[in-house]
Amino acid sequence: MTRAGGVDGSRLEALLAPQHVDAVTVGTAGTIRTNTTVVERDGTTTELDDLVGRDVRVLADPETLVKDLQR
Repeated sequence: MTRAGGVDGSRLEALLAPQHVDAVTVGTAGTIRTNTTVVERDGTTTELDDLVGRDVRVLADPETLVKDLQR
């Protein structure tokens, strides 16, 4: 079971259906976060997360980012 809201939630459902992945989704008022994992041939993984909520505010206010990094 996963949450599936907004355009990204609809896209997730559309990608799972043709792959015959049994999934139960719960609609939400807002959008969902997207996480992309890149797996290299040697097994190294890199996760790329969407920026939402506080993350976006921190980018809009670099002083907050600096204060957070100094903690």
